[in-house]
Amino acid sequence: MASRFTTCIICWQEATQICGQCKLVKYCGTSCQQKDWHDHKLICKQRSELPPRPSDRHFLSLYFPIDQVKPRLMWVLGQPTGSKKAHLDETAVGKLVGDDFDCSGMGCGPGKPGEKVETDKVSAVGEPPLTQPITLHYTTEPYHQKNACLGGWVGGMWLRRIAPGPLLVSGHTSGDIGPDSKFGHRDFEMQDLNVLKTLLTGDFPPHFMKIMMSQETSPTTRGKKSWFRM
Repeated sequence: MASRFTTCIICWQEATQICGQCKLVKYCGTSCQQKDWHDHKLICKQRSELPPRPSDRHFLSLYFPIDQVKPRLMWVLGQPTGSKKAHLDETAVGKLVGDDFDCSGMGCGPGKPGEKVETDKVSAVGEPPLTQPITLHYTTEPYHQKNACLGGWVGGMWLRRIAPGPLLVSGHTSGDIGPDSKFGHRDFEMQDLNVLKTLLTGDFPPHFMKIMMSQETSPTTRGKKSWFRM
């Protein structure tokens, strides 16, 4: 699966080289590649060694267990064609984050909140690429320990604003989530890692965080819980 981004993943300038291992991320030069290595090394080798897609209903997702050092790229079963549910298959998600889980569609970048992003459009050199939202699957069960895997990546200081427990991240193709949305799952892409880190560590004011968070939909009947601690 070739990258649809044609510019440097760090500065968005014209790319002159590509990662030699996964061949999915492009850079303008050695400096930006070195800046990205702390994040890229988490999934680069995993991506290059990924087994074939089990079926058309499986989507590449990134899983942060609570007790491991690195996240895991994996194929996770999605919803049947035509489904408007925001989350991936209930049973598959439940095995990873817990039977009582919730999900939030989130994104950052150009466009208005809830606006569908036309990612087929190629951004100009020097402009941020148009990125589609990601879906966070997280437990609503109480008393979970802090996620050491997330803490090892973004730093423990950021865990104070993140609900504890395991985290599963997938991609979706709509800027909104709800009964009338034309929702579709997609694979987690390398660019999504940067989006996720921005959401985790960005110094956003509380009102902006609330705008960024799409309407939450819960597969359970036990109420909702914001993944970000406002």
